[in-house]
Amino acid sequence: MKQATAFISAVIAISFLPGFSTAGSNISYSADSDYFAIKSEVITITEAGTDKEVPPGAFPFLSPLRDGSKTPIAAAGIINAGVQAWNIINNGQANGGVANASYANAMPNFVDWNTISGWKGPKEMIYGVKIKNLMGMTVVDVKYMVSFFYGGTSSSSKDIAGCLIAAGCVGGAATCPEIAAKCSAASKGKGQYISNLKIKPLVVDILWGFKYDLDCLVANPMNIGTDDDPVAYLQTDLIWSFSNMFKKSRGVWTYSMDGNGNFKDISKLMREKTAAIGRIETNADVQVNWN
Repeated sequence: MKQATAFISAVIAISFLPGFSTAGSNISYSADSDYFAIKSEVITITEAGTDKEVPPGAFPFLSPLRDGSKTPIAAAGIINAGVQAWNIINNGQANGGVANASYANAMPNFVDWNTISGWKGPKEMIYGVKIKNLMGMTVVDVKYMVSFFYGGTSSSSKDIAGCLIAAGCVGGAATCPEIAAKCSAASKGKGQYISNLKIKPLVVDILWGFKYDLDCLVANPMNIGTDDDPVAYLQTDLIWSFSNMFKKSRGVWTYSMDGNGNFKDISKLMREKTAAIGRIETNADVQVNWN
């Protein structure tokens, strides 16, 4: 299990607002109170899950389309027949029912999807967000998990039959042994796909006066492999919103994953690259002519 921690500090300045306090509390939530002033935000990242192959029959496969139909797009295409967007935390409350039932995938559209096997995982990344105020109180404590299965490959006798017909071999494999051999080889171990991508809340603990929302938006799948051996790729944006009665902040965290089991926190990588740039020094001797 691996864990990394990033620290982000911010202060919310509050002024010219009336004071108030809650009944039975010794804390005065006044306009200049440290209760609403944010001292720091701590983000923890824990890698969990497994890279082991899932035994046949043990994978909880979710049928992409309830009626069993396929979306007609180009051959060798990769589609997401799951959900493209869902809510994880709404108005400070875990939306566990929706999040647990929502998933995305990156699967082929031209085969019997139930024949895809060789799944590995799940790959799981657990993110924790803790926000503290100037009083040292944790006003937001949130954990959510990003998980997905990967490495599924396509192998189907229907692929072989379709390949034979497409190659002009209408008499069956026995009448066209060379073509049948090529079709058989092409149908085995084809592609690296993604299924059951889920992002769901684990812990949501938010103090009075603060709100935290989290929504998921999944982009269309891509093929980063070849037409003959596709590798599925998905990118997802987590849109977060943090607010109290005086201020609201919004932002986006972007993650990517592929059929080989690679997971990247794109937002984290961008922050690290930006920090590595360092301070830009200006030349005091530069003269500017405005004419």
